[in-house]
Amino acid sequence: MHKYKYCLDGIQHEIYSQEPIPTANRDNVIPISKEQNQIAKELKELLREWIRIAEKNNIDWFCNGGTLLGAIRDKGLIHYDNDLDLCVFFKDYEKIKNAVCTDKFVINVGEQGFQLNYKSKAFPFVDLWLNAPNPENPNEIILACPYVNNRLTYYASKMWPNDKYNIKDVSHCKKLSFEGIMVNVPKNYKQYVKRMYGDDCLTRYVISPHTDYHYYFNIVPNSKKRMLIWETFDKIDPITCRTVSGLLGNQLLMQEKDRFKNHLTIISMHIKDKLQI
Repeated sequence: MHKYKYCLDGIQHEIYSQEPIPTANRDNVIPISKEQNQIAKELKELLREWIRIAEKNNIDWFCNGGTLLGAIRDKGLIHYDNDLDLCVFFKDYEKIKNAVCTDKFVINVGEQGFQLNYKSKAFPFVDLWLNAPNPENPNEIILACPYVNNRLTYYASKMWPNDKYNIKDVSHCKKLSFEGIMVNVPKNYKQYVKRMYGDDCLTRYVISPHTDYHYYFNIVPNSKKRMLIWETFDKIDPITCRTVSGLLGNQLLMQEKDRFKNHLTIISMHIKDKLQI
């Protein structure tokens, strides 16, 4: 087992890994760039703003995805991560939508449910993943986003079928320290992260490429425009909507411009055929 250290925004971390981490130096210190350090500072500021909003409006929430893995394993941010993933419940949808942020921040409706952003830029951000009871198993909470045309689509749960919880595990959450901030985590959290990331995820580091895509959020259309596209396609054909959103989202983030334009042409023909334009 290898022991490593890194420091994010003044907070020291010690982590262990079965395999060597290639970015570490000879002293087993993982260097953190100024850019990554600034991202960590801003993510903590976003997290504090969300906690303030949630407490003021009595909104239930808990850590999810890589944020939950980091809270358990790293006591905070995974050293290369650049967003936060939190879960909220559909019962609080209107509370979140109408919540008032302080001057620097804004909550936008998005494909994942909501996103907490700085007003001045799209990145970094906090994804607020909308959850609701599974229609096929009311004892299970699953991703129910996005919410379009007054209907839960459960589209995200089809993309991430393992992203689910027993309702008892998220009814009364535990607390863990995350970069010195107390956050909510579900009971049986180890069961979740091992299902999502593998049985050895607490002792083995895998650098996820998805963090590279986040930098493109400053150049893609804002969430209001993206959700307008969602709602338009959903009215025409819900199945096409899910397919189109997945294809175009991935291609745009990967900057596959030629394939993106080609699919837009096909989609335009499909819409004309449906509407008999």
